[in-house]
Amino acid sequence: MLDCFFSCSFCFTCAMLISLQELAVFEKMPNAVKITQETLEKDGFESQPPLWKAFVAEVKEKDTHKNDGKLRLVGYALYFEFYSLLRGRALWLRDLYVEESWRQQKVGQTLIKSVVKMVTAKWWG
Repeated sequence: MLDCFFSCSFCFTCAMLISLQELAVFEKMPNAVKITQETLEKDGFESQPPLWKAFVAEVKEKDTHKNDGKLRLVGYALYFEFYSLLRGRALWLRDLYVEESWRQQKVGQTLIKSVVKMVTAKWWG
């Protein structure tokens, strides 16, 4: 089952950093990621307003020893709001990542729809 959440946690930043590194390797830029987990956490959780926000897609992993499974990040949509002198209030969808094994299962589509729904409610609700 796929769940999309708005609130990110500190452990999300670790998973996001791993995903960024995987993306950099895929793009043939393995040394491109310079940001640290500490910077991601500071910018996303301590800055007011946050410098970035994200929706995350998580799945419950099956645990044979327990009835409840852990949530595992399989995708995210990272975005930030800004102001354009030409258009006014604006939003930039900076990164959309879906783990390869979850592609073609509408995870990316669900994440994008979550961002659109949030911004529509927030700005024009």
